[in-house]
Amino acid sequence: MNLISAVVAFFVYASFIVGIWIVFRKTHSDAPMLVVLKLGALVSAGAYVFTIFNSEPAFDRNLAGVFLYAASFGLFIWSSIWTRTTKLTLAFSSDKPLFVLKYGPWKYVRHPFYTAYLLSYIAGTVTSGEIWTLSFFLGMTLVYFLAAQAEEQKFANSDLQEEWLAWKNKTGMFLPNLRSLFFTTDHE
Repeated sequence: MNLISAVVAFFVYASFIVGIWIVFRKTHSDAPMLVVLKLGALVSAGAYVFTIFNSEPAFDRNLAGVFLYAASFGLFIWSSIWTRTTKLTLAFSSDKPLFVLKYGPWKYVRHPFYTAYLLSYIAGTVTSGEIWTLSFFLGMTLVYFLAAQAEEQKFANSDLQEEWLAWKNKTGMFLPNLRSLFFTTDHE
């Protein structure tokens, strides 16, 4: 089962890497934090695949991990589908926002790609059963939080500020805003 989990993990992380070229619009930004993000993601993915492959077999951990990897991949694909005609730029890009996505997964969270990535790190920790791998999840959570804050600051300082603020109040950054999800009076 570890081999299956390691292959699933590799497939998901490889999909994210390919997604950089297919899903996102390119800018000429070599922001230092983008380099940190890419290196952190690559090192984390490699460590997770290696650790999963070499860990003690545990059916329950492997099953939970494969489920989390599937959820991560599903959210990544769902987000990719909604951006195929309006491509987003990579994290830490300095471009000015041109639109506010409020449909598909963006109806629930403001940064579904980051949520998908973070789910994969949780999956790696669960599947490997190694507590030290939690450091990858925590480190990448910080990097994605900083990326999300930078993106949100761009919206707050743009012509889309009002539309973005209204949407921000209805959604969570990485997790759905449960109050808005279940107790909304808005029927969009």
